[in-house]
Amino acid sequence: MQFCNSIANRKQCPLLEEMNLEGASEICHDRWDSIGENSKNLRVLNANYTNVHDSDLMELAIGCHKLEILYIRGCFNVTKYGLKNFKLFRSDVEVKMEECLSISPRVSNPFA
Repeated sequence: MQFCNSIANRKQCPLLEEMNLEGASEICHDRWDSIGENSKNLRVLNANYTNVHDSDLMELAIGCHKLEILYIRGCFNVTKYGLKNFKLFRSDVEVKMEECLSISPRVSNPFA
């Protein structure tokens, strides 16, 4: 819970441009919106092997206006539909998504 509270207090870092949360699977589901709300200058977010969900991607898409690169390798709660919606809203963001197990390996382009 302490980690969740520190994520919620990102208001203290409004100029933050890069955030590495790789492996931080203890991030509370409702804290992803806080990252979106309070990280307006975030350009790179490494969310590899976290518990990010489809709905969380949209919170990031809406809030992180300057996001350029999003790493979501090994995020088992992200689906091809969540990625497609994210890319419809934020086609300018490069998504690095190897090993998203909830996306069928037969899908070569989840954005099609």
